[in-house]
Amino acid sequence: MFLHIVDDEVRLVQSLAALLGHLHDVTTATSAKEALAHCKQSSFDCVLCDLMMPVASGMDLYDELARAGDGTERRMIFMTGGTFTARAREFVAQISNDVLDKPFSATRAESAIATLFERLGPQLAKPDHSG
Repeated sequence: MFLHIVDDEVRLVQSLAALLGHLHDVTTATSAKEALAHCKQSSFDCVLCDLMMPVASGMDLYDELARAGDGTERRMIFMTGGTFTARAREFVAQISNDVLDKPFSATRAESAIATLFERLGPQLAKPDHSG
């Protein structure tokens, strides 16, 4: 499985990549802008993304991916430290994507990824990993 991890906290990205890398092909980004560039170049089975990041948030990335129209936004799982703005609360209430509260275990992340594919896998075309 091709997993993209996006968070502005470099150590968290590195830790998650190490914890999940034995099960998945992992790429990482430390900003929504970098993640968007990666998503334009390659398809990912799952994007594990921080909800609140400086400059552009996970919500902004979701919106950009939704505009692209390939369904990647439906394969996002959000992570949050609990710092919610009114916009973030409204966003989380409107989407069906899973939200992991930090800190969480690798087991919890794997469970969320498995649930994502149980729920959406049959509806999604197999991503192209040739990019």
